[in-house]
Amino acid sequence: MEIVGARIRKMREDTGFSQEKFAQKIQIDRSYCGRIERGGQNISVSTTCTIAAGLGVSPAVLLADLTISDFSGSAHTET
Repeated sequence: MEIVGARIRKMREDTGFSQEKFAQKIQIDRSYCGRIERGGQNISVSTTCTIAAGLGVSPAVLLADLTISDFSGSAHTET
């Protein structure tokens, strides 16, 4: 989630939004937004889509080039 969070932060900053203004725009709590950007919050597909829409990109952009090994620390691993 650190990779996705860093992408979100960079894209948000590139669009000129503060974290607070961006969270307001996409109607999520600012502290939740901060946890996402720090990689400390696992996010749903729905939230990923909401964030992507707020950034004006496809959700695929936020997830591009990720592999299963990027999620090896996740509680949901495949067997």
